[in-house]
Amino acid sequence: MKLSGWLLRIALITVVVISGVFSWLILQNPSRLERQDTSTVPTTVPIKTNATQENSVYLPTSAYYQGDAQKQFLTVATHDIVSQLQQELKGSRMGPIQSNTKLSTAAYNALITSKNSLQLVYADSVPFALFNGRFFKKALSTKTNFQFNRILIRTQTAAQIILVNDKTRQIYTARLRGVDTKKLMAMIKKGQTAGLPMTEQRFKNREVAMFTEPVSVRPYAYLLDRQSANHYISSLLTAQARGSVDARELGNETVYTVGTTHRLTTNAATGVMQYENTAMPDPPKAQDKLFIETFKALAQLDLPSVTTMRYFALDPVAHAVTYRSFVQSFPIFNQTENGTVKVTYNDTALQVDFSSDNVTVPIPTDQSAVKLPSTVDLLAQLNAAGYANNKINNIVLGYQWMKQSATDLVVDLQPAYYVEINGVYKQANDWLKNTSEEG
Repeated sequence: MKLSGWLLRIALITVVVISGVFSWLILQNPSRLERQDTSTVPTTVPIKTNATQENSVYLPTSAYYQGDAQKQFLTVATHDIVSQLQQELKGSRMGPIQSNTKLSTAAYNALITSKNSLQLVYADSVPFALFNGRFFKKALSTKTNFQFNRILIRTQTAAQIILVNDKTRQIYTARLRGVDTKKLMAMIKKGQTAGLPMTEQRFKNREVAMFTEPVSVRPYAYLLDRQSANHYISSLLTAQARGSVDARELGNETVYTVGTTHRLTTNAATGVMQYENTAMPDPPKAQDKLFIETFKALAQLDLPSVTTMRYFALDPVAHAVTYRSFVQSFPIFNQTENGTVKVTYNDTALQVDFSSDNVTVPIPTDQSAVKLPSTVDLLAQLNAAGYANNKINNIVLGYQWMKQSATDLVVDLQPAYYVEINGVYKQANDWLKNTSEEG
């Protein structure tokens, strides 16, 4: 072989090796290459099929355990404890609904504080028809349907499951068989190690987790998945409608259309996108069907971040379902729509609001835990600033999406309280800074 051939081979091998080394370094920590990994990061979630993704998206978002006296918000730094608890319960067998009862306020309060009870709580209400066959491996053969948002299991016997609608205080009970209570309690104890002491307080029609002591929460850093407009043109426009794509620029926005029925609007300044399809049929009348159809719209985006997303909110009037990224049972918030997908079936179109930036892979960070006041103290501050309890919809401990100055491919997630007032979520400090603005 000629000398030039050997030199070409050696050069190609050298380029491949150097490329591999730099790729590995970037994946390890693109924002802090000079730092060592000194912290535990969440376990990376493997790629899932659509059916598995759908089941995961419609899991509860929080796990509580009521002991003899103290209730705790369960959390583990390395993985999603709700998913692990569901996996342990998945093989159990739920029997037919035996009774449904509307509880008095006193009886309801006694139920959600009953000793030795595991409580898995959704961010918003779900229809039983959606839960059936997704939470447990075997679905019930029933046409029964109702709304609920809390699953309660007494861990000493685990012989009964109670599905609770916090809004109406209606409960539905059924037998539960096949639960390994020792394994279940072992998982609960792991969640109690870093668990947060809490009570619950009612705001309008919602029970809110109120942390009774100051909390220390670990910040995280995540590698971003940033898709160009071409990705969504392919998955939403050319994949859904035949015809050429027309593009028009309007300031920071670019509008892509196929015919008169499909449109994708992108904003170069914010990364926010909106897809509209006016060829879709009317909104599904049954709510479980609405969830299924909105998930199909979510899946069409083909986002790696679907593995971090959970169902977050339902607007039954607007026929809208919001999905939000979560980290260790805490939702991610942002001043734009990063980390969220909102799917709306209105009377004229299917509309999907989403972002080109979404979290994917957790990366090491040596940041110290952030200390925040108790929710009880925060509420006192809000009340002193003029926000009465009857104006507050929700208080959530979550993560603030913060861009890094070193690289725009990594996002810092900093713990913060978020408060919903008049349907608008803002960081608690923002509400306190501007007491004249309420939504």
